[in-house]
Amino acid sequence: MKKIIILSFAIIFLSGSIAAQELAIGPLVGYNKGEDIKTNYTLSIAARFSILSFGIEGSVGYKTQKYEGDIMETKTYPVMVTGLLYLLPIAYLQAGAGWYHTKLDFNKLLNTAGVNDETKTEFGYHAGAGVELPLGSIILTGDIKYVLLDLKLDSIIGLRNVKSNHYMINAGLLFKIF
Repeated sequence: MKKIIILSFAIIFLSGSIAAQELAIGPLVGYNKGEDIKTNYTLSIAARFSILSFGIEGSVGYKTQKYEGDIMETKTYPVMVTGLLYLLPIAYLQAGAGWYHTKLDFNKLLNTAGVNDETKTEFGYHAGAGVELPLGSIILTGDIKYVLLDLKLDSIIGLRNVKSNHYMINAGLLFKIF
């Protein structure tokens, strides 16, 4: 009898994510930290579609990062696509890829030494986990992911060994469309 009750609650709890289909759109705010990157923030807009225990999220954002004692600042527009696997109705694993259009701005001292600002486009990967809490027509979401991005910094010899991989923590409000 005890097993039947536990199994019944598990089926009811899991059926929310198994039967539901929804599309939601909204803003995300992110906190980024890497080994050679000063802490910075990301603003994004995301769209998430889920059906059964799977989902897909697309996002476009903007972030700035400073490297090596402010010798260089990057301005990046990440365009990311992420697959979601819901383990529970409120918890998911995620993995995906992103296209990162990055402008490298070097400090004025380097510009006078002949190092010019430049723009790069790189491809990167990410993986992590997250939670989402449905609150009526709003979904409160949060996740952490590790971003593997090999930003090639060949302009300055001293910056070649700088690591651009980083952790990203996001929080957001998604508004259900259906």
